[in-house]
Amino acid sequence: MKKQQGYSLIELAIVLLVIGVMIAGALKAKGLITQAKAQSLINQIQQVRAGWYAFQDRYGGFAGDIDFATHVIGNDQIKNGNGDGVIESKAEQGQVWLQLANAGLISGQFDGEETPDASGIECSNQTCLQTPFGGALRIKDYFGNNQNALSTGLNVPGETLRKLDMQFDDGDPTTGIAQLWDKSGVACTVSTWAEAETTCSLVIEL
Repeated sequence: MKKQQGYSLIELAIVLLVIGVMIAGALKAKGLITQAKAQSLINQIQQVRAGWYAFQDRYGGFAGDIDFATHVIGNDQIKNGNGDGVIESKAEQGQVWLQLANAGLISGQFDGEETPDASGIECSNQTCLQTPFGGALRIKDYFGNNQNALSTGLNVPGETLRKLDMQFDDGDPTTGIAQLWDKSGVACTVSTWAEAETTCSLVIEL
């Protein structure tokens, strides 16, 4: 019976090289996917901002807040806000995306139901616009200064959050018109951007 020989050092080196190339390729592909999602999120935010102000120009108030929405937007799910210019209640927050979509300013179908809470950053995909990273966009007066702001939702990579802050503000997550906010709707304290991915959302004034 012929004795079976083991692999040579050259053969083992080739196998390790192939494995290394495959791992490098997978990591590069993952990086490219993340970059594509990041750019998609930036485009989404810009589209929402444009739609937000187009709605105001058309109807003289903000989506979710106008107190005559039932008269100007034809849909049985449409409800009126209080007309004070600020998105605050769960009901108003839930109406934002439905009214923007029914006005033809964003794509998607939404139920207009109340958000799960009045101050947080999470929301179902039936009520709020979802991001490429699986979180939900929400609009409300997060900073308590009568200025509506957009939350980018959870699961956005730290580096993407940093780039968003740099693009829309000053790159500091604790100051300016873009700041990190946690799930309960208060300022999110982290030591690095990477820590923010699963616990924080970037909130940007509109």
